[in-house]
Amino acid sequence: MENYQNIQDNPYVSENGKDLCISCKVETEYSYDTSIDYRNYYVEGAGQLCKTCYDNIVENLKKVNFD
Repeated sequence: MENYQNIQDNPYVSENGKDLCISCKVETEYSYDTSIDYRNYYVEGAGQLCKTCYDNIVENLKKVNFD
């Protein structure tokens, strides 16, 4: 994960200081400094997702055959 000197340089944080979905870039309900312990739809190693993208990804993973 990149370490940005200024939060304004982070492409996944809105002008309002909210995290953007890493998939569709919609503004999420979480401030960039909210601990991941208090978030829904956060994927460690990837980042914050909105509910719609999270649900779509989980649904697609259910369809994958891992055999």
